[in-house]
Amino acid sequence: MDSNAKDQKNLPTKKKSIFRQGLGRTLLLWFLVLSLIPLTVISLVSYRNARSSLKQAAEHSLRLLAKEKTRYIENYFSEVVKSQQQQANMRTTVKFLEELVSTFQEEQKLLEDFVRSYKWAMVLNEYGADLKNYQRIYGYYDIFLIDAQGNILFSVELENDLGTNLFNGKYSDTLFAGACKKALETGQTTFSDFEFYAPSDNQVTGFLASVIVNEEGDKIGLLAFQLAIDQINTIMREETGLGETAEIYLIGADLKMRSNSILVKEPTILKKPIDTEQGKLWKKEHSSAEVMPDEMDEEAFVYDGPHGKRVLGIHNNIDIAGVPFAVIAEIEEAEAFASAIRLLFLVINLLVLTFLLVTLIALPITRRIILPVLNLSGITQLVAKGQIDQEITIRARNE
Repeated sequence: MDSNAKDQKNLPTKKKSIFRQGLGRTLLLWFLVLSLIPLTVISLVSYRNARSSLKQAAEHSLRLLAKEKTRYIENYFSEVVKSQQQQANMRTTVKFLEELVSTFQEEQKLLEDFVRSYKWAMVLNEYGADLKNYQRIYGYYDIFLIDAQGNILFSVELENDLGTNLFNGKYSDTLFAGACKKALETGQTTFSDFEFYAPSDNQVTGFLASVIVNEEGDKIGLLAFQLAIDQINTIMREETGLGETAEIYLIGADLKMRSNSILVKEPTILKKPIDTEQGKLWKKEHSSAEVMPDEMDEEAFVYDGPHGKRVLGIHNNIDIAGVPFAVIAEIEEAEAFASAIRLLFLVINLLVLTFLLVTLIALPITRRIILPVLNLSGITQLVAKGQIDQEITIRARNE
């Protein structure tokens, strides 16, 4: 075999030498860049637009739902407050409390003995039917008459709190007691918030208290309604219509739920705090010195939800007789952005497929371009060494 033949044989024609370094690898990279970058940009823009549209639609639905639930709760408490104030101003209610107070003072008995006495039963028999019927018709858990010193002189349900003093007795540390003190001090109808109330077998109830004033304008005591949380829970747990993972719930200043979650079986009312970004934001906005206006539209955002999953949520502030609450509406991120997530998976698969197709097509094209260049480079090196009698076959009709 002559030297020219050996030199031609030694020219770098192996596939691995083409793409190890140099022009072959550069061409292949440019093929991939020029094909993948436009597709990637277009896909990302489409994904962002789809996600933004879905977020706007979900945010709109969540905001409407939160406002609707807020309106329901406000209307419910507004009716209760109006009804209580009317009942507190009725002559029969005022007379009932006046008779209880005067009889208690005349009897000179201990409070717990007085509410079991014959004279107390006589007053109850003469004036108590009205409030008993009122409680039965409107479905309140209990109705109380309390004098200005905090003595519970009347209760429809006759539970263990009857005949105790709310200001210095065994239930003085309850939210009920605090609401009664505030109502007497301010003269305004006051809500206690919901609590586990021991005399009612630790059921979750709340108390609404209104001042009773006699004909001389003196505060002689309070009319208090004990409200079961069932009505609030029913309002909050009604079907949302947004999806399987959507829910709406009520929280208080302690960030604990005032309604049961529809996504878990166990009761959630007054259990562990809902320590989420949405809850913290509401508390910051409505418990700081610079309280945000209630009519301000809140913005929905994604955060870790109360059940350990990422959710899209929004809150709405509500004030019930001086007690702040937040209505929070949420839906899991995976459900809210399901279409966008499917689009993202499609984009990823398309990019991978494009990468493989471009690589398969670019490899033989790059090889056809590079091999003649490598051959010519090898022959040039031989000519430079003085071996000028070289031949090379050029099949392509271009540069």
